[in-house]
Amino acid sequence: MKIELAGWRSEGLRCPDVDIDLRSQSGAVSPISLIQASTGTGKTTTTKLMKACLHGRASSWSADEVREFRRHNDPRSLGVFAVKLVIDGRPLTIEIELDYDEGSVKYRTTSPDTGGMKMHWGPPIEVRRFLDKRFLDLFIFDGELAKGLLDPEQAQAEFAIDALCQLYLLDEIARVASEAWDREAKSASVTTGAGLKKQTELQRAIYIRKDVLEKSRARAASDLVKIQADIASYEQRIRDRVSDDTTTRDRHAEAENTRVQAQADVEKFSIMLSQALRNPHALHPIVGSSLNYLKDNLDRLRLPENTSAQFFEEILQEKECICGREMDSSSITEIRLRSKQFLGEKQIGVINEIKSDIERYITNSSDIDPYETLTSICENLEQSRIRLKKANQQIASLEKQLIDAGDDKLEEWKDKLASSKQREDDLSGLIKLNDKEPDDEQLASRKDDQEILKSLSIPFLSRKLKEVEQRISEITETVALRDRTSLLKEILRSANEKAQMKIKSELLEVCNQRLKDVLVNDILQIDSIDRSLTLANQKRASEGQTLSVGYVFLMSILSRGNHDFPLIVDSPAGKLSTEPRAKIGRLIPSLCAQFVAFTLDTERPGFVNALEESGKSIKYLTLFRKTEGTSFLLKNLPEGEATQTDNSVVVSGQKYFHDFNYEGE
Repeated sequence: MKIELAGWRSEGLRCPDVDIDLRSQSGAVSPISLIQASTGTGKTTTTKLMKACLHGRASSWSADEVREFRRHNDPRSLGVFAVKLVIDGRPLTIEIELDYDEGSVKYRTTSPDTGGMKMHWGPPIEVRRFLDKRFLDLFIFDGELAKGLLDPEQAQAEFAIDALCQLYLLDEIARVASEAWDREAKSASVTTGAGLKKQTELQRAIYIRKDVLEKSRARAASDLVKIQADIASYEQRIRDRVSDDTTTRDRHAEAENTRVQAQADVEKFSIMLSQALRNPHALHPIVGSSLNYLKDNLDRLRLPENTSAQFFEEILQEKECICGREMDSSSITEIRLRSKQFLGEKQIGVINEIKSDIERYITNSSDIDPYETLTSICENLEQSRIRLKKANQQIASLEKQLIDAGDDKLEEWKDKLASSKQREDDLSGLIKLNDKEPDDEQLASRKDDQEILKSLSIPFLSRKLKEVEQRISEITETVALRDRTSLLKEILRSANEKAQMKIKSELLEVCNQRLKDVLVNDILQIDSIDRSLTLANQKRASEGQTLSVGYVFLMSILSRGNHDFPLIVDSPAGKLSTEPRAKIGRLIPSLCAQFVAFTLDTERPGFVNALEESGKSIKYLTLFRKTEGTSFLLKNLPEGEATQTDNSVVVSGQKYFHDFNYEGE
C-alpha cells in the first residue's frame, strides 16, 4: 500500500489559515515538498493536528485541550483542520472540527471507497492499521523521537521496529486468542465456579512444587557429578598408595587383578542370567513338561472350524434349526446370545499359535537342557560374587595394615571416600525419588491435595498437573480451544522473537554502513539494537549525532517493507552541520517515497542543495504570517505564485524559496 500526503487545510486555529497543496502541476503528489516557515508559524501545532486527524482519537480530548488550539483574540467559535491523503491513487480526506464553546471535536471523512462523506472518523478498513498512533509518531518525525531511540527507558527503537515492521500484529493476534479463551472459560455455568477456582489454585500449587523439585534435582545431579569425580580421585589415590608401599605391593596387585576379573565375570553371568530367564521352561523341568501336556491335549481335541461363532451366525440365516425345529424370534435371540460362549475364528488362531510356539521352543529344542544351563549360570555367578567379595576384603585388609602402621594420609582419604560415598547415596536416592514413575494404583489412590503436594516424584506431579489442567478444561468445556490457543501463542511468540532478531541484525549492518557515509568526519557506530540503540564506545551523543542516527535508523526501517509512507519532519537539519546535512539530504530521496519538511531559511545551505541534486521533483512553498512585522514582505510577492488569507501568505516557487530571508529583510 502507498500512502501519500497531498496537503492540508486549516481555519480558525492557532496555526495560520492555509490550504496547502503538495501536488505538482501534473496532479501527482510531489516526492519532495519543502515548506519554508519561520519560528512561530505553527509548525508544531500543524503536525499535532495532522496526527489527530489521522489516528481518530481527538474526540476524547477534554474541553481544555480543545480550547488550547484557539488563536488569541480570534472571535470564531469553530476551528477546522483537514488532511488530504492519496491511498494507492484514491483520494481520502479526514477532517476535524473543534467547537471551542462546547469543548468538543467532530470528525468527517470523505472517500469514494466508503460512499462519499461520513460524519465520523471512517477511513477504509485496510487503511486504518497504518493510521494507528504508533505509526504516526514514527513517520511524522520530530527531535524527541530521535532522542527516545537512544534512551533505554523509552524503548523507542524496539517500538519502531515493532510498529513499522508490523510485528505488533503478532501480539495482537495472541491477545485476541487469549481473550477468546478467557471468554470461553468465564462462560461456564455458575455451579462450576467454585470448582474451577479450586482446580486453578491446585494447578498453581502443583506447578510451584514441581518447579522447586526440578531445580532441586538439577542441583543434585550437578553435585552428584562432582562427588563421583571426588570418589574416583580418592579411590585412585588409595590404590596408588597401597601399590607403592613395598610391604603391600605384591599382594595388592594380585588382589586387584582378582577383583577386576571377578567384577567382569559378575557382569557377564548377570547378563547371561537375564537372557536365560526369558525362557519360562528354563525355570524348572515341570514347566516344559506341563506345556507339552497342554499341546498334546489341544491336538487331541482337534477343534473344527465349524464350532466357531461364525457357524451359529450361518444357522440364524436358515428357516429351520439343524434339529428340525422352526427358527422363531425367541430361538434366534437365544442362539445369538449363547453363541458368544463358543470359540470364534480369532480364538482358534491364538490357540494354533500357542501350539506352534510350544513345538518350536520346547518339543523340538536342542538336547541342551535349559534348566541345567540356568543352574550352571547361577552357580558361576555365585562363585564370581564370592571371589569379588574376597578380593575387596583383601584390599581393605592391606589398606588397614598401612593405616595401623601410621599412614595418616591414607586414613584421611579413606574417611573422605566414605563420606563422599554416603553423599553419593543420598544424592542418588533423592534423584531416584524425583524420577520415580508412579503406577496406576498410586495415581488413583492419591486424592488428597495436600498429599499430592508432599510428593517428591516429578513424573507423578507432571501427571497430576495434566489431570488438573484437563479437569479445568472440562469444567469450562474448552479443551480443544485451550490446546489451539496455547499452540498459536507459542507459534506467534517464536515468530516474533525470530523476526526481531533477524530484523535487528540486518538493520544494525545497514545503519552502520550509512552512518559511515553520513558522518565522515565523526565516525559514529551503533553497537547493538535492543530496547534502544546503543552506541559503540560512547554513552551519549550530541544533538546533531542523535538526529543523524534517528534519520538513518527510521529511514532504514521505512525502506524495508512493501508499503510506502511519507516522512514528515519539522526542522530536518536544524542541529546538523553542513556536511552531515548534505549526506542526509542525498540519502532521503533514495529511501522515502515522499518527503515533507518544514524548514527554516537557515537550513537551506547543505541540506536543500543536496535534495535538489537527487533530480526528483520538489515542491517549494514559503509560509509566513501576516503581522505588522511582516507587512513589508507583501510588497514584493511574485505575481501569480502567492495565496493569501486573512492571517497568512503562502508563496510557491523555487526562486522565492531560496531568496527568502526573514531576518535579512
